[in-house]
Formats: sequence, structure tokens, C-alpha cells
Amino acid sequence: MSTDFMLDSGAALSGADQQIVSEDGLADLEFELSWDGPDGRHVDTRRVFGVNMWRDFFPPGLDAALLGKNVGETVSIDFAPGALVEDRHAVHVHEIPLAAFDAASAGLADPRPARGRVLPLGVLHKAGIGGVYGGNRRPFRVLDVGAETFIADLNHPLAGTRIRLSAKVLGARKKRSEFGGRSRDFIAELTDGPGIQARAGGAPTDFFVEGWSARAVEDDDPTFYSVPRMAVHLDRRALQTIRDLYAELLPARGAILDLMSSLESHLPQGRKFERVAGLGLNRQELDSNAALTERVVQDLNASPALPFADASFDAALCTVSIEYLTQPVEIVREVARVLKPDAPFVVTFSNRWFPPKAIRVWKDMHPWERLGYVMELFLRSGAFTDLHTFSLIGDPRPDDDAHIRETDLSDPVFAVWGKRKG
Repeated sequence: MSTDFMLDSGAALSGADQQIVSEDGLADLEFELSWDGPDGRHVDTRRVFGVNMWRDFFPPGLDAALLGKNVGETVSIDFAPGALVEDRHAVHVHEIPLAAFDAASAGLADPRPARGRVLPLGVLHKAGIGGVYGGNRRPFRVLDVGAETFIADLNHPLAGTRIRLSAKVLGARKKRSEFGGRSRDFIAELTDGPGIQARAGGAPTDFFVEGWSARAVEDDDPTFYSVPRMAVHLDRRALQTIRDLYAELLPARGAILDLMSSLESHLPQGRKFERVAGLGLNRQELDSNAALTERVVQDLNASPALPFADASFDAALCTVSIEYLTQPVEIVREVARVLKPDAPFVVTFSNRWFPPKAIRVWKDMHPWERLGYVMELFLRSGAFTDLHTFSLIGDPRPDDDAHIRETDLSDPVFAVWGKRKG
């Protein structure tokens, strides 16, 4: 996603003394890891500020390619399988007794592994694998589950994948001094998470095991949401990223369905749409949304059928709400029904949600596995093509944000989208 990035006033990206990346300087970089999986195209973006060009460790050739580049320029390198992360090796695939699976040690709700799921390595600490210890959060993949054993794949999620890595220069400046400090390994950082969103071997992932959709509070949803919550759920920088993404994917005009809508639709500013239908659970919240041209109050968990005609929308979106649906595949099929051929459906989310009503499986997943879960909804619906995932992390949190003392990073943004089959 191409985004013009700007920090809050008073927090400049680069000093006035330098606009070129130098070996003895600092750089602010936007890294983009792009790759093709068996079911779609994936782009994972990380912004890093204050990269030490002399001290930090870079993927092969990237630091040399960046030297001398001006602010705004981008360099790209294609890595063959095995060049950026270790290639796939059979020695990293293990058959493990189910009795050695320790779900409780990682706080997982499911006592058994499920096919295709990504789990923390610490659950295998009883399996006798060298270097595996309890509490290890490094992810591994479950390839298959039998009556008494299961297959654990400890290869890197991107093993065997051709990868394009790009770095855009957002800012550059000279260092005031060099007093040692910690070196950052950008090979490890940039590949920590990407790859997890793809299916294992192209086969469906068993997200939907018994109890997957249970919620902490199973009260009637309309009653639970009867009190309006007049608040946004992400910081303003993350919300701007979502608006920028919608600006790229939504048609210039036409009819938009805002699924699970509230007091904001996060539509791109300055864009006009002929129709914006908002479907949500609280009338007061919907009435406060000035972008909507029509409003529908409906509990999708009780009634997944959408009250709209076939092929009546040019695009649909669902913003930071997919984790509350208990019949998500049925609803994705319904969204496809009301979309015109080739119309996009865009689902965005972050690492913040409302715990009482989030489904159980969502809370147990690795952040990039949630991308895989939403992809699975699209794939199981059978109604979408040209699937994409997107992630962006690393932006600084606005100084005046209520959560600035908890983390200085903006809320991450994750997205999945596809086009209605013709």
C-alpha cells in the first residue's frame, strides 16, 4: 500500500542536515515483504525509525543498496527460497505423541492440536526435541493429527518461498554520537510473523473445532449492545492507515455496504458515494454516523441473512469487527450474494477487541494467524477470488493518545480482501 507518511508536528523524521542515507547515519525506513502463497498475494509492512546503518544487521545486500539513497527513494531485492530464511528441511518435521502436547502450559483453550493451526513451540516441551523449552513462543505449524500422534512442522513459515523485500527511505539524519547499544537483526524482525497467514500445503485449516465460537459473555447481543459506545477502537494513525487502504480498494463512487457499522465508517476523506448502507447493533451509534445514507439494526449472529438484494453493492467492508461473528462463513457468503461481480470485500482488524464478545478461537491465535483465519472464511465461502492480505506495524503512537503509556507504537493494522467471483 502506498502511503504518504507524516508524523505529528514536533516529531520530525529527519534532521535538516541530511536527506541521504549514509553509513554513519540513521535512517527511517518502510520495509515491505511481499510474497505469493498458494491462495493469494501477501504484503507485510514494517516501519522502523532510527535504523543504525553501521551497527544493525540487514538482509543480504539491502544495506549497500540503501546507501546514498534520498528520502522518498525505494530499493527492492528478490530473494530465492532459502536466501532470506532457512529453506525447508525434513529434519524439522516431527511426529509427536498427543500425550506430549501441553496446551495448558501456553494457556490454550483446546487440549488437542488441530490441523493447520499455528501454536507456540513451548507446548512441545515434553516431546524431547532439542532446544525446545516451556514458555517458548516461537510458532510452529501442525501439519496433521492422527489418533495418537500429530505432525509438527518447525520449519520457518516462509521456508521454500520466493520473497521480494523493499525498503523505502522515509527519513535520514546524522548520528549525534555512537556509544555502543543494541544491534537489531532485521532479517529476524522482518520475517517474524509473515508466512503464518498461508494455509499449510494448501489444505483447509481446522479453526472450527468444538467450542471455537464460544464467548465469555453469551447474553443476547442486542441487549448487551443496547448501551451506545461512542468511542473509536484504534488510535488515529491506525485508523488513517485503514482509510488509506479503503481509498485504494473502494470504487470512486457507487454503493458501499458497511458491515457491523457504528458511529464511524472510516471511509476515505473527500470521497463521495451514491449509497452507504450501515448495518450494526445500536441505532444511536448508526444515527451518529454522518457517512451513512441508510441504517439497518440487525444481529448477524442470530440472523446472518442480509436484508439487501442480490448484486446491489459495489463494495463491502468490515472494520475491526470480524472477531465477534459466530457464523462468519455464512455471513461472508451473504456479503458475496449482495456484491456485484468483481466488487471487493475488505476486512480490517487489529490487536485490540472487546473481550466479552470475541470468539474463543480469535483470542488463542497468533496475530498473523488471524489473517489466515479471515482468509479461511473467504476460501470456504467459495465466492471470492484475487485474495490479498496486508499488515502494517511500527508506526509511532500519537503523543496525545490515551494508550501512549502502555506502548509507544500505533495499533497494528491487518487486512484481508478479495473480489466477488463473476
